[in-house]
Amino acid sequence: MSARAWRSTAVALLLALIGWQLVWHVWLAPPASLPLGFVLGLALPALLVPLLMMGRNLIRGLFWAGFMALGYFTHGVMEAWATPELRMLANVQWVLATLLILAVGAAGMAERRARRAKADAETKPESNATA
Repeated sequence: MSARAWRSTAVALLLALIGWQLVWHVWLAPPASLPLGFVLGLALPALLVPLLMMGRNLIRGLFWAGFMALGYFTHGVMEAWATPELRMLANVQWVLATLLILAVGAAGMAERRARRAKADAETKPESNATA
């Protein structure tokens, strides 16, 4: 896959993770002891900031989205381990976070390969001309 395809996949996964936070905390398992606004105030900003950053610099925003996804991975694994009744919801969260992290990494690697191939293509004709 190209870097552009991986970046598009990462953006879709970020949006899916944001949507999952809303579905989980508003519809499937609303908080019993804390106000919903407080829970959403903890769950969403770390994902919304990279989304807003993407408007100015897509690659930097994706980097931060992947970095923030590490926390959602950790929370999902912890919740799956500690709260059996939320295990399936938490499993979805850590899987989405893992896929987001992998897509961001794959986008970076694809970009690096493309740059290296372009640099090799530019230097190859020069080496043939001197031979």
